[in-house]
Amino acid sequence: MNWLGKSYARLLRNLPPETLISEDKTHNAKPENAGSQNLLIRGDNLEVLKHLKNAYTNSVKMIYIDPP
Repeated sequence: MNWLGKSYARLLRNLPPETLISEDKTHNAKPENAGSQNLLIRGDNLEVLKHLKNAYTNSVKMIYIDPP
């Protein structure tokens, strides 16, 4: 698979994340989401994947990335 910026993304993938992830309290407060083990993360996909790699290595079952 090829896309514009792929080579640059490969250079950036091993750098530490430059962003912070914060809880979406509005989403998590909904009754249908209470007690869920799922995460909804909104952000740049490379940055989010860096955070997931650090926090969830060998424990992620699925990632759905919705392109812009």
